[in-house]
Amino acid sequence: MLLTESPLLFANNINALVHVTGRLGSLPDMYDSDHSPVFIVETIDKLAPMCDVKVSLTKLRKQLGKPQAAASNASSAAARQIQPAAVVDMTGSLLVFEPATIEIKSGQTVVWKNSSREVHTVTADPHEATNAQDVLLPKGAQRFDSGFLNPTHTYEHTFKTPGTYRYVCTLHEVQRMVGQVIVKP
Repeated sequence: MLLTESPLLFANNINALVHVTGRLGSLPDMYDSDHSPVFIVETIDKLAPMCDVKVSLTKLRKQLGKPQAAASNASSAAARQIQPAAVVDMTGSLLVFEPATIEIKSGQTVVWKNSSREVHTVTADPHEATNAQDVLLPKGAQRFDSGFLNPTHTYEHTFKTPGTYRYVCTLHEVQRMVGQVIVKP
């Protein structure tokens, strides 16, 4: 049995090629006849959008696109030493973005920092949300998605279009992990 605090992580990765890390727990699996230890999932990294043995891993990773871009965005803030307009903390026990609402000026950058033990996302894409109404983008604004952010990882996004952006953590949206960025001209 796999034990995780985020069972939706598996549902969101159905048929995907993933890398799972974790450890054997101290408790036996009461549903398994041999009562082997429970495997506790700590992280899930999506390697490719599908698991297809006929396609090379390199090609599958190219198809993934978004999380690799997110990883480069995450490290690019440090490389360029950009001073963000705001830092939003993603907490684990409360499953919230802190602060939930921020106000910045057009052209400024926001950095999201995962300081929890959970995997999170920063997603402003109605197609990725459980409830499309939880996401809001100003007219003409581009959707964005961090991909899976493991603990200690960061993601940055520069806001160019003024308006109100509402975003979610797709893994904890049902627990109301929703944030908002108000971008002034």
